Amino acid sequence: MTNEIKISPTMSHLFIIPFEIGGTLVEKLSKNLLNDLNETTNFLNGINIKFTEELKNIQLINSFEWTNQDAFLDYEIKKTSLFEDTIAHAKITNEFYFLIQANGIGLFILFDKHNALLNKYNRDSNSLILKNFIVRHFAKSLFINDDYQNDKLFANEIEIMNKIKNICWDVYYSLNFKKKNLLPREKASSIHFGKNGFNYINSVLFTNNVATDQELLYITTSHKLKINESKLNNQILKDIEQDFLQSKKLLHNEKKDFKQFNYEFYYGKDELVIKTEKTINSINDIFESTEIYLTIQAQIKIISELFIIKSVLNNISKHFNFTLKMQKNIETTVEYYQSYIDNFINIHENIFYKKVLTKAVDNLEYKNYCNALLNEISAQKRITKTSVSPQQKIAKIYLNISLALIVFCAFSLAIYHVIAYNAHSLDNWWIIPVLLFICIASIIAIVIFNLRQKR
Repeated sequence: MTNEIKISPTMSHLFIIPFEIGGTLVEKLSKNLLNDLNETTNFLNGINIKFTEELKNIQLINSFEWTNQDAFLDYEIKKTSLFEDTIAHAKITNEFYFLIQANGIGLFILFDKHNALLNKYNRDSNSLILKNFIVRHFAKSLFINDDYQNDKLFANEIEIMNKIKNICWDVYYSLNFKKKNLLPREKASSIHFGKNGFNYINSVLFTNNVATDQELLYITTSHKLKINESKLNNQILKDIEQDFLQSKKLLHNEKKDFKQFNYEFYYGKDELVIKTEKTINSINDIFESTEIYLTIQAQIKIISELFIIKSVLNNISKHFNFTLKMQKNIETTVEYYQSYIDNFINIHENIFYKKVLTKAVDNLEYKNYCNALLNEISAQKRITKTSVSPQQKIAKIYLNISLALIVFCAFSLAIYHVIAYNAHSLDNWWIIPVLLFICIASIIAIVIFNLRQKR
């Protein structure tokens, strides 16, 4: 293998791991967390109380406040906010943070300073790229798939993640127990993988100039690989290596995405690679570099938005009470937020931030997933219009029978009055026209009702 290099402590990973707090499909899209003053305030207060009770050494810093309680969406985020749209955060360790975004998505950011994943699942190959594939694969397994969480690696971090998830879910569901159509707790805890096997974890790799451009190019084409997710064993490692070797055949003379000052940026599927002259040893180093901080902030912003789109897309066909009105609401909301992201990028004054936001949108395929959700909505609308539930079938039968009985009775009474009496001498002469009108109106109602059901 060409361009092989020895792994060095200058290589480090930052993992961005979003999770669902709770809610309904429509509410998650419409950012329901901020639709009500009391809900947002009570939610953050409830989490803060739970943190004090269950995570005594971890303080939740609230960066959210209402500037006008009468205008329910008039709020601001204080300067204590860790990132844009972060309404609360907690520093668990120097390398491990928890965030709550304004759109109701939770995020963990974990810095693997000592390359624990890489060192544990080390192969004989000295390739930086092959090792990075392995790191990304097992990061996904450890932090997302419960089957792998018996592993001792990052045991404390995973335990805290699960505690915080439980706190968020318990508080959200206790505040919203009266709401109908809440996304069930078991779904909220397991929507990490979508229809096509995509995962929500996002990896940022920092490396210094020891990495070659060709190796970084291999990393950014890793989305072309199909890695087996079945079990943690040597066969998977062999599969990863085989896929990596195969991927080299797909590469052409591509170049890095862009360079800014002393940084080079390489965007791959679900991963960002930043090549730096200065070694990144901690999350604090990220905060101290404006360019890297803005880049990570852009990733977090788009990931949290995309997470909602993906989670709704993943659950939309399983939703048991999916009315046409709900479908229209989701459709309108998705279209709004598609334009919202574009407008946000266009009006932003920081040119560099606009660039990394645009790259994040493209890299994470935000617009593609929005379009996929809109297509799914269209398909669901067709199904909803054409499908009839057993209850609807019974109601249709009862209605048809009732209308038919009305026709029969009205027509029979009209005939009876004509036969039994002389129409010219009948005192209540108006009865016959009324009965005939009821008869004709009922027949028309039956025809219209059945035609509408067929459309």
